[in-house]
Amino acid sequence: MHITYLSGVRIPNEKASGLAIMRQCEAFASLGHTVTLVAPDRDDVASEDAFDYYGVARVFALTFVPVIPLYFAYTRFKLLGFILKHGSLMASSLWYVLRNRRQIDVVYARDHWLLVCILFIFPRARIICEMHTMHRGLLARFVTRSVGQLVVISQGLADDYGALTKRSDILLEPSGADITQFQGLPPSETLRKSYRIPEHATVFGYIGKYTTMGEEKGVRELIESFAQLHTQYTNVHMLVAGLETREEQEVKDLFSSLGVSNDAYTLLPLQSKIFAHLVRACDVLLMNYPDTPHYRLYMSPSKLVAYMAGGRLIVSSNLPSVQSLLAETEAILFTPGSKKAIDDAFMKAYKRVQEHGASVTYAVDRYSWQQRGRRILSPYKS
Repeated sequence: MHITYLSGVRIPNEKASGLAIMRQCEAFASLGHTVTLVAPDRDDVASEDAFDYYGVARVFALTFVPVIPLYFAYTRFKLLGFILKHGSLMASSLWYVLRNRRQIDVVYARDHWLLVCILFIFPRARIICEMHTMHRGLLARFVTRSVGQLVVISQGLADDYGALTKRSDILLEPSGADITQFQGLPPSETLRKSYRIPEHATVFGYIGKYTTMGEEKGVRELIESFAQLHTQYTNVHMLVAGLETREEQEVKDLFSSLGVSNDAYTLLPLQSKIFAHLVRACDVLLMNYPDTPHYRLYMSPSKLVAYMAGGRLIVSSNLPSVQSLLAETEAILFTPGSKKAIDDAFMKAYKRVQEHGASVTYAVDRYSWQQRGRRILSPYKS
């Protein structure tokens, strides 16, 4: 089939959304389909080639459509500019589909607003919308009720969109993971040397953003619990990868205030192509999602799936969205918001690594991008 994937975000970008879009397009193409990713030609896009930036195979086409420049949209007109920018991308995407509709078999998007106009000029049965957050407005209701297939990433979204749309055919597909990136990697000792991480320490790693949309993701509490463990065991080390430049000094000051010396932690920038290296350099992988409606019900933790694919011991806050993917027998789950629970989880993880090593086998094959893509497209085989 010829699949056109419409993106509402710039490609490449430093967030997980860009990587997920590129990986899903790569997976669709690996299944034998012809894929074109249509992205906005924004003035703040990274200069690096998107395929090199993400380490994704060049098996699909990437094309850019015009959009009102960000400076014009935001700096000069604020809210009106925001509307104009999104409107211009809707128009450009509509024009692309209209111009190529005879060659396109399926239109795919994870930004529902891009599909509003396309629903009037392209067969609705061949439009797929993937929703990552809950929207209850008129546009969301129209799109989610009208598209041929509605894909959601969590059980909470499936339940709420089922009630909103009265649909019984909603497809639940958690975010995928690139399992192949962990194949053929050098030994962890070699990787640690490459990134100047102590070879013989028990390494606790947090890989990802420090904040999302201005809200902290629990990294501070993880650092505090690591500092507590470090007072008892000096052969522990913490890796934090993915900080913004402006956040690095804040984190360094936090380590210092907790009495953790510079040689007991490592701060590194993050690019998707070295993600697997950093995972394998760790013994324990950390997450501390807060107990909010979004993280509890609607999130599909793509980082958790990637952690699982890496085969290392996972320590995470215990939420329904996490439990849906991860059994407590495989990982160490703690009560969110409890400092003592996090401290205990760190201690338990340290002792488990000392006794049994860091390797853990998780059932992740079904979460590969290829398997996910095959299930999503299965109704369209004919």
